[in-house]
Amino acid sequence: MFKQEEVFFMIDPQQDITSLRELVRVTNMGVEAIMHMYNDHRRDPKVYDLLLLRMENVAYRISAVMTQFEMLMEGLKSRSVIDLKNDPFDGPNSMHPKVYAYSCELSSMADSVFFHLCSAFDYLGHFISYIFLDNKTKTLDWDSLAKTAWGKWKDIYQTSLAIQRVDAKLRKRLDDYRSDLIHRNRDRHMIGEIRQEDSGILNLHFFASNDTMRHFRKLFPGHQDIVPSYKKEAKYTLDLLCSAVIYETLHLTNTVITCLRFDLLTDSTFKENVKDPKTDAPHLYDVNMETQEIFPCSEKIWADYQNQHETLLVKLNERWKTD
Repeated sequence: MFKQEEVFFMIDPQQDITSLRELVRVTNMGVEAIMHMYNDHRRDPKVYDLLLLRMENVAYRISAVMTQFEMLMEGLKSRSVIDLKNDPFDGPNSMHPKVYAYSCELSSMADSVFFHLCSAFDYLGHFISYIFLDNKTKTLDWDSLAKTAWGKWKDIYQTSLAIQRVDAKLRKRLDDYRSDLIHRNRDRHMIGEIRQEDSGILNLHFFASNDTMRHFRKLFPGHQDIVPSYKKEAKYTLDLLCSAVIYETLHLTNTVITCLRFDLLTDSTFKENVKDPKTDAPHLYDVNMETQEIFPCSEKIWADYQNQHETLLVKLNERWKTD
């Protein structure tokens, strides 16, 4: 991201897509690692019947967010220029019929990114609540999970603290924004036009509206050079807004994943699972060849996820550093 005259935009959109793709992949690795840890540390015999389905739902929806974002990026690329020789218009640039059409089309693409993000949180809610609830058939969407985390789980699980943070910082804002888009108003993004008289080309730049930026301002803390700081007078391109919200969603999801691991290691039934398998098949485990001690197979899966996540964060920081 680069700042010039209080306008924030992507330096390299394709690199941003590549970085977010990797973060999606690693986040899905983390969700899968938690599923395997749950199998190792709890007595539930139906992990690969019930929790697997919920894990796949989370992975699907997170990946779908990325698909929608890439469609938006392609849409921005293909709708950034109007050839006035082929589409002449004598009125103000902002009133050109294609400017309005492009704005509506891109708004619908951006809306889809936010809709999928809200759905991803609901899928995540069902995955998380399965781990903690006794009744595995009645899992919770995000709103119900958050109420429980703020309520009866408040002082019981480490994950509750992470859920509260995600809910306060991001999910409530996303849900309010989604509700407004569906029930009240479309988001009227700002458009910047630059007309080149010699070539007859009208270049377009699409910015997030001031109302939207105020709504999501807390997601722009300027940390780690990944997301810029929010400034009331600045303009932020539409792709930058969506990228920042996706990044913060994935970043916060990974903090929840870390807390889930902590809670799963508490009151572990791993040794009991090995001694008295919960299914007809033996419970698999690994062995430390030096000490001959057994340990859960999920530890290697977790270590792989953690290593790739930490490596990616370093790359992301390097990617966004500017002079």
